[in-house]
Amino acid sequence: MERKETAALLFDGNYNCAQSVLASYADDFGLDKDLAASLASGFGAGIGRSSQVCGAVTGACMVIGLRYGSKLSEESCFQERKEKTYLLVAELIDKFKERNGSINCRELIGYDLDDPIQYAEAKRLGIFTSHCTKYVRDSVGFTEEILNVIPDEAS
Repeated sequence: MERKETAALLFDGNYNCAQSVLASYADDFGLDKDLAASLASGFGAGIGRSSQVCGAVTGACMVIGLRYGSKLSEESCFQERKEKTYLLVAELIDKFKERNGSINCRELIGYDLDDPIQYAEAKRLGIFTSHCTKYVRDSVGFTEEILNVIPDEAS
């Protein structure tokens, strides 16, 4: 099964958007899926249901960080890895914005999820299924492109 579909199934199965993206990569990094889900749990619905940065994007940022991010144990290339991660995250954001118009959850789905009435309405209308599953797939697809195109010399 393609990773985009795995992430979409995780999302449909009660994981939030960030959890779905990160957990779909857990095995690649020797990361327990439960740990991945716990780590990403606060990032769903635009970070803690604040409707800010899309959780699918933040999940993808975590994956890029796992592959290319700074490691305290590698002090000699710490800054270089951090800068590389920033560049790749910026590329992810650019690709996501180009396709979807924004990385802001509220703008993407048209609801303020911090407002209980709007959250209930978005849920009732199936907005998460109709909109967010696409954003999960897009984030994974862009992450796949980034991970497969960039040489892994710093890992």
